[in-house]
Amino acid sequence: MENDNIYEKQALKATLSAIGLNSLLCVMKLIAGLLGKSAALTSDAIQSAGDVLRGVIVAVGVKMGSKAADKQHPYGHEIFECVTAIILAFLIAATGCVLGYQSLTALIGGKNGEAPSVIALAAAALSVLIKALMFVSASKKAKILRSPALKAESQDHLSDVFASSGVCVGIVGAMLGFPAADSIAGFVMSLLIIRTALEIFKENAGMITDESAGQALEEEMEQSILETGGVIRIDLLRTRRFGNRVYVELEIAVNKDMKMEEAHTIAQDVHDRIEANFAPVVKHCMVHLNPA
Repeated sequence: MENDNIYEKQALKATLSAIGLNSLLCVMKLIAGLLGKSAALTSDAIQSAGDVLRGVIVAVGVKMGSKAADKQHPYGHEIFECVTAIILAFLIAATGCVLGYQSLTALIGGKNGEAPSVIALAAAALSVLIKALMFVSASKKAKILRSPALKAESQDHLSDVFASSGVCVGIVGAMLGFPAADSIAGFVMSLLIIRTALEIFKENAGMITDESAGQALEEEMEQSILETGGVIRIDLLRTRRFGNRVYVELEIAVNKDMKMEEAHTIAQDVHDRIEANFAPVVKHCMVHLNPA
């Protein structure tokens, strides 16, 4: 319970920090876009407002996912973080689609406005730098906490790096007399954003459809089990992902003439070894005994 509280506090702190920074970026890009006469930067400001909304969704997911097990959810609530990440994937994909449509329409229609000023370029470049730092920070925190929602949020920051980079390219192109550069860069960036959304969806969909923990982890578990005294062979090893955790189902064979107490001790040793050696990945291990 104490570890869950620490997880919740750290995850919420990271998310609330991102919400604050995105709010500041939104205001900065909106002002710079209007003063610098950059439609692309103004659109990017609107996307930053969307980032604030997505941050709120992540915070709600973290809060729900860190709740302790109860009668209605005896296995815990970690799955809610995956649901949050999937919702985030759809929102990111929608952002990419809108950006792609706007860029393609402007490119085909030849709608090129007045060239933006240096203030717009400076704001866009600063946005790229801040978003890159937010991506690095969120990625580290997501890895430490093993949080699907925070990982999705970090990938959202990365998509914003792509988008803001496209804005920079477009502004520079327009300043150099090639206004179509804005639309071309925006369309390319929209494709990268959509790809990010698909990756988030694919990873988190596996976490809520009983996907296995993967061959590499299962092979490590097999080696650890066979090193336990009294285990003759492994008859069955199944793993399934549940949010950011893993459940393990085992069938091991022991000497058929062994007393029940001795066999139970072996099963308990295997259980404790798996939950200790693969913590915090493994949430629970179930061991069934077979006579060899």
